[in-house]
Amino acid sequence: MSYIILIYAAVGTVYCMSCLAYKRLNRLDKMNGNLSQNNESSVSTPSNHTRPSVTTIDTLKQELYQTQLQLKTKIAYISELQNDVEQLQIVEDDNIKLKSEISTKESDLRQWTVKYSNLEFKLLDQQKDHLLQIDSLNEQLSVLKHLKDKPKEDLPVNLNESIITELKTELDEKKEKYEEMQNMINNQEIIIMELEHSKSRAIEELEELKIKVGFKTDQLNEWKQKYETLQEECEMLRLQLNSINNLNDHNKRGNSLFAEVDDKRQALTAELEMKREKYETLKKCLSKANHENNQMKMEMMRLEKQLLETERNDDLEKSTLIQSYKNRISDLEAKIRELDKRPETPQVLKIDNLSNDGMNVVLQIVSDVRKEKKALEEEMNRRSVRDMEARQQCFKGECEIRQLKKEMRRDKLQLKELEQQISVLKSKLSTSKENIDEDKRIATKGVRFHNNCKNEDGGPSMKLVKKIPQQAVLNTIVCPKFEEL
Repeated sequence: MSYIILIYAAVGTVYCMSCLAYKRLNRLDKMNGNLSQNNESSVSTPSNHTRPSVTTIDTLKQELYQTQLQLKTKIAYISELQNDVEQLQIVEDDNIKLKSEISTKESDLRQWTVKYSNLEFKLLDQQKDHLLQIDSLNEQLSVLKHLKDKPKEDLPVNLNESIITELKTELDEKKEKYEEMQNMINNQEIIIMELEHSKSRAIEELEELKIKVGFKTDQLNEWKQKYETLQEECEMLRLQLNSINNLNDHNKRGNSLFAEVDDKRQALTAELEMKREKYETLKKCLSKANHENNQMKMEMMRLEKQLLETERNDDLEKSTLIQSYKNRISDLEAKIRELDKRPETPQVLKIDNLSNDGMNVVLQIVSDVRKEKKALEEEMNRRSVRDMEARQQCFKGECEIRQLKKEMRRDKLQLKELEQQISVLKSKLSTSKENIDEDKRIATKGVRFHNNCKNEDGGPSMKLVKKIPQQAVLNTIVCPKFEEL
């Protein structure tokens, strides 16, 4: 909005200047009519009086033409500035809309990521439970298959059929639960796929919005540069208009030496004012650029500090989560130790009247099943230990990498703060040097020509005031100033 306000101010200044030029045009038209009447009345006068009037009329016509051209150019500049103001307003509205859309998309993305992480944790827990249940079911199935594959003659005679039917019903129930769990896992996987798709789509939309914001910012910078160039041209036109207004004083002077010196002085002062205006504009642009640069650096430092704070909070959350996992693991290990301490005396069948051969067969089956179970448990424990060690090493490596990244960011932040301090000190040093140079220039400044030749800047040896005689009028027609009309 600041650029738009500045453009409105520039349009107002140009409009005021055009109004002044239009008033001066009306005055020039009146002067032209008066001079034409004077020319008609002075037909009977000698020729030495008619020639200067014709020259002054030509110069006034030339000035009239030049002021008309300047008025047209200023009107064109006003229309261009108004168009630029409208386009800048449109660009700013688009930027505000894009920023609001980006904020909404980022909030949606954060919500989806939280939901996705929660569902992942739930799915992992459910998968662990399902795997444990599947292992238990597989063990029971293997036992039943082993018993089924044995010949009927080896089986004892008085088996309890009720126990077999109970085992079959339990097996059917376990199968149903297994199918239900598989369906739940499939549904959870479908939900996760949908969430990943929505997440990727939100990320793509966010990238598109970022690209649009970059394009709009580039366009805004281009309009800003155009505005600065138009402002410089407006300043140049203002200086030219002031120089044109000062040209009317030339007709009041004669051909004296002091008039020529005064003309040179005015030209030099006009050029000096022009250079000074350019210097001031460039100085303002430089200070503005430095201020924006400092603001960007401060914003970057603030964002980096915020990033460090978020990383610290994430580390705390991760440490608490890891501690909870460790507590859960220790609880499960304690339960496993308690289960290992229990005696392995599963009384599957009650055998009353068996021969030695039948008893040996049953004991052999039970011992084989127990050996297979122990082997599987040992293999599972070895694999779980290896997996745990590998995960611990990976986690340690990730922690070290994260710590190194934090240290690098902290060092970069310190370097940026030091660079900021160095830039501030350099700016102070440059301003102090400029002030010293200005003081030296003022101290060594000599005599300037004004209405009277005085020693304005404190020359100790020049205390006299030099009076300038009256200007000589050498057969010239003196035209009045615009302000006197």
